[in-house]
Amino acid sequence: MKALTKFNSVHKSILVASSLMMTSYVAAHQECNINIQQDLKINQGAVEVSDARHKVVFASDQSLMVDGKYVQLNSHQQSLVSEYAQGVRQSIPEMAYIAIDGVELAMDAVNKALGAVLGEGHDAIGEMNGQLHNVKTTISSHFLDSDTVVLKHSDYKDNQIFGPEFERKIEESLESAVKSAMGTLLIHVGQELVMNGGDLSEFEQRMEKMGEDMEQMIEHRAESLEVRADAFCEKVKKLDHLEFKLQTEIPELNHFDLITMESDHDDKRSKREM
Repeated sequence: MKALTKFNSVHKSILVASSLMMTSYVAAHQECNINIQQDLKINQGAVEVSDARHKVVFASDQSLMVDGKYVQLNSHQQSLVSEYAQGVRQSIPEMAYIAIDGVELAMDAVNKALGAVLGEGHDAIGEMNGQLHNVKTTISSHFLDSDTVVLKHSDYKDNQIFGPEFERKIEESLESAVKSAMGTLLIHVGQELVMNGGDLSEFEQRMEKMGEDMEQMIEHRAESLEVRADAFCEKVKKLDHLEFKLQTEIPELNHFDLITMESDHDDKRSKREM
Protein backbone atom coordinates (compact mmCIF):
# COMPACT_ATOMS: atom_id res chain seq x y z
CA MET A 1 0.00 0.00 0.00
CA LYS A 2 2.85 2.34 0.88
CA ALA A 3 4.57 1.57 -2.43
CA LEU A 4 1.39 2.35 -4.35
CA THR A 5 1.04 5.63 -2.46
CA LYS A 6 4.60 6.60 -3.36
CA PHE A 7 4.03 5.63 -6.98
CA ASN A 8 0.88 7.74 -7.16
CA SER A 9 2.87 10.64 -5.73
CA VAL A 10 5.52 10.27 -8.44
CA HIS A 11 2.85 9.86 -11.13
CA LYS A 12 1.06 12.98 -9.92
CA SER A 13 4.25 15.05 -9.76
CA ILE A 14 5.08 14.13 -13.36
CA LEU A 15 1.65 15.18 -14.60
CA VAL A 16 1.59 18.39 -12.57
CA ALA A 17 5.06 19.46 -13.71
CA SER A 18 4.40 18.64 -17.35
CA SER A 19 1.14 20.60 -17.26
CA LEU A 20 2.82 23.83 -16.12
CA MET A 21 3.40 24.79 -19.74
CA MET A 22 -0.22 24.22 -20.71
CA THR A 23 -1.46 26.12 -17.65
CA SER A 24 0.55 29.22 -18.56
CA TYR A 25 -0.25 29.04 -22.26
CA VAL A 26 -3.95 28.32 -21.80
CA ALA A 27 -4.32 31.05 -19.17
CA ALA A 28 -2.90 33.64 -21.55
CA HIS A 29 -4.99 32.23 -24.41
CA GLN A 30 -8.23 32.30 -22.42
CA GLU A 31 -7.62 35.86 -21.23
CA CYS A 32 -7.06 36.83 -24.86
CA ASN A 33 -10.07 34.86 -26.13
CA ILE A 34 -9.41 35.33 -29.86
CA ASN A 35 -12.19 34.08 -32.12
CA ILE A 36 -12.05 33.71 -35.90
CA GLN A 37 -15.41 34.63 -37.45
CA GLN A 38 -14.66 34.31 -41.17
CA ASP A 39 -12.36 32.36 -43.50
CA LEU A 40 -8.83 33.70 -44.03
CA LYS A 41 -6.43 33.10 -46.91
CA ILE A 42 -2.95 34.61 -47.06
CA ASN A 43 -0.55 34.42 -49.99
CA GLN A 44 2.15 36.65 -51.46
CA GLY A 45 -0.27 38.82 -53.34
CA ALA A 46 -3.13 39.35 -50.91
CA VAL A 47 -4.91 38.76 -47.64
CA GLU A 48 -8.42 37.44 -48.35
CA VAL A 49 -11.29 37.33 -45.86
CA SER A 50 -14.55 35.66 -46.82
CA ASP A 51 -17.77 34.03 -45.67
CA ALA A 52 -20.81 32.60 -47.44
CA ARG A 53 -21.93 36.02 -48.68
CA HIS A 54 -18.87 38.27 -49.00
CA LYS A 55 -15.22 38.28 -50.02
CA VAL A 56 -12.75 41.02 -49.10
CA VAL A 57 -9.28 41.17 -50.69
CA PHE A 58 -6.52 43.31 -49.18
CA ALA A 59 -3.98 43.38 -52.01
CA SER A 60 -0.24 43.91 -51.52
CA ASP A 61 -0.46 47.13 -53.60
CA GLN A 62 -2.75 48.66 -50.89
CA SER A 63 -5.83 48.27 -53.04
CA LEU A 64 -9.08 46.88 -51.65
CA MET A 65 -11.60 44.67 -53.44
CA VAL A 66 -15.01 43.79 -51.99
CA ASP A 67 -17.15 41.15 -53.71
CA GLY A 68 -15.14 41.44 -56.90
CA LYS A 69 -15.25 45.25 -57.12
CA TYR A 70 -12.41 47.66 -56.39
CA VAL A 71 -13.14 50.23 -53.69
CA GLN A 72 -11.88 53.77 -54.18
CA LEU A 73 -9.72 54.72 -51.20
CA ASN A 74 -8.23 57.98 -49.99
CA SER A 75 -4.69 58.04 -48.60
CA HIS A 76 -5.86 57.58 -45.01
CA GLN A 77 -7.99 54.57 -45.94
CA GLN A 78 -5.12 53.09 -47.93
CA SER A 79 -2.91 53.43 -44.87
CA LEU A 80 -5.45 51.57 -42.73
CA VAL A 81 -5.79 48.80 -45.32
CA SER A 82 -2.02 48.39 -45.55
CA GLU A 83 -1.55 48.41 -41.77
CA TYR A 84 -4.23 45.79 -41.30
CA ALA A 85 -2.96 43.42 -44.00
CA GLN A 86 0.60 43.67 -42.68
CA GLY A 87 -0.59 43.01 -39.12
CA VAL A 88 -2.45 39.85 -40.18
CA ARG A 89 0.59 38.60 -42.12
CA GLN A 90 2.83 39.04 -39.07
CA SER A 91 0.38 37.54 -36.58
CA ILE A 92 -0.05 34.11 -38.16
CA PRO A 93 3.61 32.95 -37.94
CA GLU A 94 4.03 34.56 -34.51
CA MET A 95 1.02 32.63 -33.25
CA ALA A 96 2.39 29.39 -34.71
CA TYR A 97 5.85 29.83 -33.16
CA ILE A 98 4.30 30.38 -29.71
CA ALA A 99 2.26 27.19 -30.10
CA ILE A 100 5.29 25.18 -31.28
CA ASP A 101 7.44 26.42 -28.40
CA GLY A 102 4.64 25.39 -26.05
CA VAL A 103 4.60 21.88 -27.48
CA GLU A 104 8.40 21.65 -27.16
CA LEU A 105 8.15 22.70 -23.52
CA ALA A 106 5.65 19.92 -22.88
CA MET A 107 8.02 17.43 -24.55
CA ASP A 108 10.96 18.58 -22.45
CA ALA A 109 8.92 18.32 -19.25
CA VAL A 110 7.90 14.70 -19.74
CA ASN A 111 11.29 13.72 -21.21
CA LYS A 112 13.01 15.01 -18.09
CA ALA A 113 10.46 13.49 -15.69
CA LEU A 114 10.18 10.03 -17.22
CA GLY A 115 13.81 9.95 -18.37
CA ALA A 116 15.00 10.43 -14.80
CA VAL A 117 13.03 7.36 -13.69
CA LEU A 118 12.94 5.05 -16.70
CA GLY A 119 15.93 6.06 -18.79
CA GLU A 120 15.89 8.11 -21.98
CA GLY A 121 15.26 5.21 -24.33
CA HIS A 122 11.98 3.99 -22.84
CA ASP A 123 9.16 3.24 -25.31
CA ALA A 124 6.71 5.52 -23.47
CA ILE A 125 8.99 8.50 -24.00
CA GLY A 126 9.45 7.69 -27.68
CA GLU A 127 5.68 7.34 -28.11
CA MET A 128 5.01 10.71 -26.48
CA ASN A 129 7.73 12.41 -28.51
CA GLY A 130 6.24 10.96 -31.68
CA GLN A 131 2.74 12.21 -30.89
CA LEU A 132 3.86 15.70 -29.95
CA HIS A 133 6.23 15.85 -32.92
CA ASN A 134 3.20 15.21 -35.14
CA VAL A 135 1.42 18.16 -33.51
CA LYS A 136 4.46 20.37 -34.18
CA THR A 137 4.67 19.19 -37.77
CA THR A 138 1.00 19.90 -38.36
CA ILE A 139 1.37 23.45 -37.05
CA SER A 140 4.51 24.10 -39.11
CA SER A 141 3.15 22.69 -42.35
CA HIS A 142 -0.12 24.57 -42.03
CA PHE A 143 1.11 27.96 -40.85
CA LEU A 144 4.82 28.27 -41.65
CA ASP A 145 5.95 26.02 -44.51
CA SER A 146 3.36 26.90 -47.14
CA ASP A 147 3.24 29.83 -49.55
CA THR A 148 -0.51 30.00 -48.94
CA VAL A 149 -2.07 29.85 -45.47
CA VAL A 150 -5.77 29.03 -45.26
CA LEU A 151 -7.83 29.23 -42.06
CA LYS A 152 -11.34 27.89 -42.44
CA HIS A 153 -13.78 29.24 -39.88
CA SER A 154 -15.60 25.88 -39.87
CA ASP A 155 -12.41 23.94 -39.05
CA TYR A 156 -12.01 25.41 -35.56
CA LYS A 157 -14.20 24.41 -32.65
CA ASP A 158 -15.54 27.47 -30.81
CA ASN A 159 -13.87 29.54 -33.58
CA GLN A 160 -10.52 29.32 -31.75
CA ILE A 161 -7.42 28.33 -33.74
CA PHE A 162 -5.54 26.92 -30.73
CA GLY A 163 -8.55 26.36 -28.52
CA PRO A 164 -9.90 23.30 -26.67
CA GLU A 165 -9.11 20.85 -29.49
CA PHE A 166 -5.43 21.83 -29.57
CA GLU A 167 -5.19 21.67 -25.78
CA ARG A 168 -6.87 18.24 -25.79
CA LYS A 169 -4.27 16.81 -28.20
CA ILE A 170 -1.39 17.98 -25.99
CA GLU A 171 -2.98 16.69 -22.80
CA GLU A 172 -3.83 13.32 -24.38
CA SER A 173 -0.22 12.89 -25.54
CA LEU A 174 1.10 13.63 -22.05
CA GLU A 175 -1.43 11.32 -20.37
CA SER A 176 -0.69 8.54 -22.86
CA ALA A 177 3.05 8.73 -22.19
CA VAL A 178 2.59 8.50 -18.42
CA LYS A 179 0.05 5.67 -18.67
CA SER A 180 2.39 3.71 -20.94
CA ALA A 181 5.10 4.04 -18.31
CA MET A 182 2.94 3.00 -15.34
CA GLY A 183 3.96 -0.67 -15.34
CA THR A 184 7.66 0.12 -15.52
CA LEU A 185 7.31 2.76 -12.82
CA LEU A 186 5.66 0.23 -10.49
CA ILE A 187 8.43 -2.28 -11.17
CA HIS A 188 10.98 0.44 -10.46
CA VAL A 189 9.29 1.27 -7.15
CA GLY A 190 9.21 -2.44 -6.27
CA GLN A 191 12.92 -2.77 -6.98
CA GLU A 192 13.62 0.22 -4.76
CA LEU A 193 11.63 -1.44 -1.96
CA VAL A 194 13.62 -4.67 -2.23
CA MET A 195 16.97 -2.90 -2.42
CA ASN A 196 16.23 -0.66 0.55
CA GLY A 197 14.45 -3.14 2.81
CA GLY A 198 11.02 -1.62 2.30
CA ASP A 199 12.21 1.95 2.84
CA LEU A 200 11.29 4.33 -0.01
CA SER A 201 12.43 7.53 1.69
CA GLU A 202 15.64 7.83 -0.38
CA PHE A 203 13.72 7.16 -3.61
CA GLU A 204 11.06 9.67 -2.61
CA GLN A 205 13.71 12.31 -1.90
CA ARG A 206 15.26 11.75 -5.34
CA MET A 207 11.84 12.09 -6.98
CA GLU A 208 11.05 15.25 -5.02
CA LYS A 209 14.42 16.78 -5.96
CA MET A 210 13.88 15.82 -9.61
CA GLY A 211 10.39 17.37 -9.49
CA GLU A 212 11.68 20.59 -7.93
CA ASP A 213 14.49 20.93 -10.49
CA MET A 214 12.13 20.24 -13.37
CA GLU A 215 9.49 22.60 -12.03
CA GLN A 216 12.02 25.41 -11.71
CA MET A 217 13.23 24.89 -15.28
CA ILE A 218 9.72 24.68 -16.72
CA GLU A 219 8.30 27.59 -14.74
CA HIS A 220 10.95 29.94 -16.13
CA ARG A 221 10.27 28.89 -19.71
CA ALA A 222 6.51 28.85 -19.16
CA GLU A 223 6.64 32.41 -17.81
CA SER A 224 8.59 33.50 -20.90
CA LEU A 225 6.01 31.78 -23.09
CA GLU A 226 3.20 33.52 -21.26
CA VAL A 227 4.87 36.93 -21.74
CA ARG A 228 5.06 36.26 -25.49
CA ALA A 229 1.44 35.09 -25.56
CA ASP A 230 0.34 38.23 -23.71
CA ALA A 231 2.28 40.44 -26.13
CA PHE A 232 0.71 38.60 -29.06
CA CYS A 233 -2.70 39.14 -27.51
CA GLU A 234 -2.10 42.89 -27.35
CA LYS A 235 -1.17 42.92 -31.04
CA VAL A 236 -4.36 41.07 -31.94
CA LYS A 237 -6.39 43.50 -29.85
CA LYS A 238 -4.91 46.31 -31.92
CA LEU A 239 -5.87 44.44 -35.09
CA ASP A 240 -9.39 44.03 -33.75
CA HIS A 241 -9.56 47.77 -33.06
CA LEU A 242 -8.21 48.42 -36.56
CA GLU A 243 -11.01 46.27 -37.96
CA PHE A 244 -13.52 48.55 -36.29
CA LYS A 245 -11.83 51.56 -37.90
CA LEU A 246 -12.06 49.90 -41.29
CA GLN A 247 -15.72 49.07 -40.71
CA THR A 248 -16.60 52.64 -39.76
CA GLU A 249 -14.44 54.51 -42.29
CA ILE A 250 -15.05 52.29 -45.34
CA PRO A 251 -18.79 51.61 -45.75
CA GLU A 252 -18.17 48.59 -48.00
CA LEU A 253 -16.53 46.83 -45.03
CA ASN A 254 -19.50 47.13 -42.69
CA HIS A 255 -19.96 43.33 -42.76
CA PHE A 256 -16.23 42.64 -42.32
CA ASP A 257 -15.32 41.09 -38.94
CA LEU A 258 -12.57 38.46 -39.08
CA ILE A 259 -11.24 38.79 -35.53
CA THR A 260 -13.45 39.01 -32.48
CA MET A 261 -12.26 39.40 -28.92
CA GLU A 262 -15.09 38.00 -26.83
CA SER A 263 -15.13 40.94 -24.44
CA ASP A 264 -15.82 43.50 -27.16
CA HIS A 265 -17.86 41.45 -29.65
CA ASP A 266 -21.22 42.89 -28.59
CA ASP A 267 -19.74 46.38 -28.33
CA LYS A 268 -18.44 46.28 -31.91
CA ARG A 269 -21.74 44.93 -33.19
CA SER A 270 -23.78 47.60 -31.41
CA LYS A 271 -21.54 50.37 -32.70
CA ARG A 272 -21.90 49.14 -36.28
CA GLU A 273 -25.68 49.09 -35.93
CA MET A 274 -25.90 52.67 -34.62
